[in-house]
Amino acid sequence: MAKIVVLDAGKGSAANSLASMQPAFADAATIPTWASGYVNAAVALV
Repeated sequence: MAKIVVLDAGKGSAANSLASMQPAFADAATIPTWASGYVNAAVALV
C-alpha cells in the first residue's frame, strides 16, 4: 500500500534514496526489504 501512495504522490525518487534505511517501527523486521524505501517515504509525507 505504501508503494502505491508514494508513487501516486510522485515521490518514487525519495523512496529510492531512503531504501537503505530500516523504517523506525517496532515491527520493522517484518517489512520486506524492497518496501523499506516506500515505507520511509510514506512516513515523510505525513
